[in-house]
Amino acid sequence: MQYLLLPPPPKGSRLTRYAVAVAVSALATLLTASLGAFLAPMRFFFFWVAVLVSALVGGMGPAILATLISTMAVMRFVFEPPSSFAVADPSDVVRIALFFAFALTIAWAIAQRRREEQRAQHLRRWLSTTLASIGDAVIATNTDGRVVFLNREAERMTGIGAVAAMGLPVDELFVLESQKDGRRVDNPVQRVLLEDRIVELGDQMLMLRRDGERIPVEDSAAPIRAEEGRPIGVVLVFHDASGKRAAERVIRRSEARYRNLVTAAPAPQAIWILDPTGKMIEDSPTWRSLTGQSVETLMDGGWIDSLHPEDREAVRASWREAREAGKPFSSEYRARMADGSYRWFSARGAPLLDEEGSVLEWVGTAIDIDEQKRAVNQVRFINDASALLSSSLDYQTTLATVSRLVVPRFADWCAVDIATDEGGYERLSVAHVDSRKVDLAYELSRRYPPDPDTDPVLQVLRTGEKVLIARITDEMLLAGARDAEHLEVIRSLGLSSLVLLPMTARGRTLGTITFAMAESGRVYSDRDLPLLEDLARRGAMAIDNSRLYQNAEAANRAKDEFLATLSHELRTPLTAILGWARLLRSGATDAKTQELAFETIERSARAQAELIDEILDISRIVTGKFELAVGPVDLLQLTRQILDSFRPAAEAKEITLEL
Repeated sequence: MQYLLLPPPPKGSRLTRYAVAVAVSALATLLTASLGAFLAPMRFFFFWVAVLVSALVGGMGPAILATLISTMAVMRFVFEPPSSFAVADPSDVVRIALFFAFALTIAWAIAQRRREEQRAQHLRRWLSTTLASIGDAVIATNTDGRVVFLNREAERMTGIGAVAAMGLPVDELFVLESQKDGRRVDNPVQRVLLEDRIVELGDQMLMLRRDGERIPVEDSAAPIRAEEGRPIGVVLVFHDASGKRAAERVIRRSEARYRNLVTAAPAPQAIWILDPTGKMIEDSPTWRSLTGQSVETLMDGGWIDSLHPEDREAVRASWREAREAGKPFSSEYRARMADGSYRWFSARGAPLLDEEGSVLEWVGTAIDIDEQKRAVNQVRFINDASALLSSSLDYQTTLATVSRLVVPRFADWCAVDIATDEGGYERLSVAHVDSRKVDLAYELSRRYPPDPDTDPVLQVLRTGEKVLIARITDEMLLAGARDAEHLEVIRSLGLSSLVLLPMTARGRTLGTITFAMAESGRVYSDRDLPLLEDLARRGAMAIDNSRLYQNAEAANRAKDEFLATLSHELRTPLTAILGWARLLRSGATDAKTQELAFETIERSARAQAELIDEILDISRIVTGKFELAVGPVDLLQLTRQILDSFRPAAEAKEITLEL
């Protein structure tokens, strides 16, 4: 294929080349014939010259033609018999044959050499034209590091013309500097010759020209080898990276602007970039600062380990579906923060495609939506809890139901305790997802009654102040344990964080509600208190309303009993009055009986008046105007009066009353 690079000879040049062969052959024949006796020792001289000239000027074809003409001339004019193409001496035939063979060999060798030179010359012109037309700067040197070639782009970048640069050391054309720290970089020519390999100097280089101008370049250097593999020089290729660096600066500025926008967003969010298989290919400092993960953990796919165990499989399924379909990815999950708490994030991502539609990488963000998610969950929970607390006046049942509603959304454990009149408390309910642990908690309360000096529930009942323990340490458990067995049991509960709140209504602490974290690993903080305090307040209202209702019912029952007693007391003297009045109207009474009747009627009327006064005293009691008159009572006289008030009714029924 290399021969195809040679241009075809001009159409008219072939005739000229053969004419030259004929002419020099004729001249050789003429000279040999004229100087026959003189040339006897070297009779073939001019014919050798004719073949050489034909080969040098015309190539293989003319050389063959000159060889044929010279051979015939030798036979005609050099050997016996003269003026004849016949040769008498056999040795002369051998000489002629050798001349013919050697002449053809020499002609072929010269023609090949000429052809190779023409091809090499054409290749040099082709290579020079090609290197001159390419956009990169090309400089070739010999083994001494001196310039033997540079193209037009190299002239532009170095500021030196090709003629002036020839033979100069490369160091006099330019010097390379590191763009990062400004240090000088060693001459790449000597390094290539020393290491005998291609050297890439990277894309952070500056070419310092003789006029002091600095040009950002990307460069490489490679050895030039001879056919036997021996290095005979070095070729340097430089690319002007000014445009690329400008484009990179624009890209970096745009990326930095986008990252700053993400960082400045009201809610924390992180950028993530994955390869087509889902492996992290770029560090995410924001995500690491939120979760506390290391670079190694993050890049090795450990980001999935920071998600809540209940959310991991759903995230994997969403990611698998998006990756298989090549469609945008979205998911919501809880991520464990550096302090051990969990926050809700919304992840959104999209594939970056190449021209063929294949996925190059996945780019997306993870946005903190914990406040929104928490607000929605809290509103939903408060609505559910309020509906339960208002559905019944049996606060024991409703509070027990609410404690189970709290678990596991806002706590791993929830306990409700009600204050007693004796200054202690009664455990109303304990909630946990594992019923066996609930039984263990009740058993623990029975075996180890509360200590008035150290029990936190009693302290909250006395002070009415909330308690928040973000981290329950083993030292705290040791301080609260009664003995080794007690310590072992409370350790088995795995409590890690606790909030204990008073349930207060109308200035009175009616009980407490305890929220605790354990196996979930979640941690309470101040931002959890508003919801839990609201729940405690609603629980206190439920207790207070229930007790008010019970008190109202007791008051209604007391009122009914009072009215029944009152009606009886009012009816008793009235019965005596009516009875004696009927007896007097009948006229069947003597003077003594009439006297007794009038006395009884008067006494009963006074008693009824006193009862009415006592009823009025109730209003005076309420207004604080009641005065109590204390004095002795004659019980015998009181008994006689009672019997006298009932005697008419008894006699009407023929009943005898005796004292």
